[in-house]
Amino acid sequence: MRKILLVILLPLLSILLQAQETAVIDGVTFSADKKTLIKYPEEKEDQEYIVPEGTEIISYKAFSNNNYLKKITIPSSIQEICSRAFTYCNSLSDIVWGAYPTLVGQDIFWESPTKNFSITTDNQDCTIVNGVLYSKDKKRLLRVPVMSQYYDVTILEGTEIIGKGACELTDISIILPSTLKKIEDFAFWICIRIPTRSKELDYSDYDFGEYRIPSEIQCNALIPPEIIGTPFSPTTYYIPCRLTVPEESLLAYCCAPGWKEFEYINGVRPDHLNSIDKISSYNTKIRVNDQSLKITSEKDIQRIKLVSQEGKIIFDEFARSKSYQIQLDHTSNGVLLLKVIYNNSEEEVFKLIK
Repeated sequence: MRKILLVILLPLLSILLQAQETAVIDGVTFSADKKTLIKYPEEKEDQEYIVPEGTEIISYKAFSNNNYLKKITIPSSIQEICSRAFTYCNSLSDIVWGAYPTLVGQDIFWESPTKNFSITTDNQDCTIVNGVLYSKDKKRLLRVPVMSQYYDVTILEGTEIIGKGACELTDISIILPSTLKKIEDFAFWICIRIPTRSKELDYSDYDFGEYRIPSEIQCNALIPPEIIGTPFSPTTYYIPCRLTVPEESLLAYCCAPGWKEFEYINGVRPDHLNSIDKISSYNTKIRVNDQSLKITSEKDIQRIKLVSQEGKIIFDEFARSKSYQIQLDHTSNGVLLLKVIYNNSEEEVFKLIK
């Protein structure tokens, strides 16, 4: 009998405890202190919702699968929006920002066609420029709407930081300003449009459910911006994308962490670099990887010298052949100067990256 009573009472006790830990306001579930919005009902048919002031956290999938909401207002008290907070909200087009949180999860608008951003009249932290959300001083790009009406979004000159996930799931042309100093994690994990005949963007213009890597990126910063995490691609070792940078900064980008992984930089493959600054008269080809440097030429090579940018001699040997391979250690990194001396006493100097 006691066992039967326990079986009956335990679920009831669990429900009572849960009720004490949460509060329900207009059908929306919050934590007991009302600081965390836990769940907005999927079946709730209101087209607009204003998240109450005092709310600090919007939980994981808090608004997921609601197909009625078209507009949500975020309060100035917000501190964190968890991953996929607004996922699968098929009608959600407008977000009004009372503030932008310090902590932002991944894919917060996954499969939700947000198109219009605006800010509340008392927002002291953000501003809107051409539909894009920036910090008040316009030095940080905060977020681009998933279905931005402006494909050619020009990231403002003066922008120094592109925030975490700022352009995720969008499909914009990427031209990075000369003032840029830092790009944060998954900033450009994008999705692409499915072409349609209509000039008006529609929810069906997007193929959601899969990340795409941008095909081309232009960065106008002379000094390679700091990379936090993996802003361009889920992979860390290879980014199949063409990068264009100022010509005078090519060597710096080819050496810089997070940039040297691009497939092409100004048409050059950083991992198969050959004669950045000149074309060889004898079709001499150079291949560099972490362990070795291989030289092949149509002309007999007499001698090879490898020098660091600081002038330290790394290698100096006679080759006496049309090909030669040098084993490199971990100290042979950065910009290297390779002098190739041919049998006819002519010589060529190449700048290389390792």
